[in-house]
Amino acid sequence: GESLASVQKYDAPPENVTTPSLEALQAYSLGYRAMIGKGDFAGAIPFFQRAVSLDPNFAMAYARMGQDYANVGEKARAVENTRKAYELRGRTSEKEKLYISSHYDENVTGNLEASLKASELWAQTYPSDEVPRVNLPFIYNDLGEYEKALAAAQEAVKLNSASALAYARLDDAYLRLNRL
Repeated sequence: GESLASVQKYDAPPENVTTPSLEALQAYSLGYRAMIGKGDFAGAIPFFQRAVSLDPNFAMAYARMGQDYANVGEKARAVENTRKAYELRGRTSEKEKLYISSHYDENVTGNLEASLKASELWAQTYPSDEVPRVNLPFIYNDLGEYEKALAAAQEAVKLNSASALAYARLDDAYLRLNRL
């Protein structure tokens, strides 16, 4: 029943996230497209801020915003938003819980082993989801497992060849392995 103009305006990659607010979902989707499709972390933040202003219990919007803040080097804001997402995770799907937990362990507690475990479980449970494969290279690199980082980045590109973020991870993996 949505108008064609609305569909075109809010056209974004679909992602199943938990919110009762259509407006919050639309804002979230625009942020998701900026973050995943364009790799524009700073540009995605205002969309996620809008989403949580419309639905203060929107855990995934807090989680994505936290990750974007981490990606632009704003550690305190990353921790604040990721912690809020973690507190609200009880209202989410299993897939959302894995995203939130993996980033909470990475960005808030610094427990890379727990983050790795959650991300690997996420990748195994949802084999068509590129996101854990985009996240895994960071963790593998921090643990010095560069070949695994490359394999995860290659899989992310296979799953979504339009993802700027997947290609950025692939470029980084090749550079770390000195394979120019």
